Amino acid sequence: MLVKVRGKGVKLNGIWKYKNEEAEISETEWEENKEYVDIIKDDEGEKLPQVPNKNDKDPEEKELIELRKKGKELGIKNAHFMGKEKLEQLIQEYENKKDEVSDDGAKGEKSENTEDGSDTDVGSNGESTPQE
Repeated sequence: MLVKVRGKGVKLNGIWKYKNEEAEISETEWEENKEYVDIIKDDEGEKLPQVPNKNDKDPEEKELIELRKKGKELGIKNAHFMGKEKLEQLIQEYENKKDEVSDDGAKGEKSENTEDGSDTDVGSNGESTPQE
């Protein structure tokens, strides 16, 4: 049978074979090393399963990848470890908090020029603070 090494290395037929190398071995030798090799072909034909293309991921996986990317952009710590539901919740909270800050920040704050030509911010309490 024809096998392909899946680990770092394994001795087959007295010769060291390394990851992705192929070797022709007996059924007995396969039994001894089956955790280190994948069958490519035996008497019945090809056996190696086809690995799906990384671009062919299911929609759920794609959505999770996008959520993790957005979480990272928003500065959510450990977003790359989180599940879909937790990420959706944190992103929503972050966006709500951002909207509140922008609403509060826009109310009552404006810049005024002083006599010396520098700008000051007028906060919601009506006090002026110099801008640098």
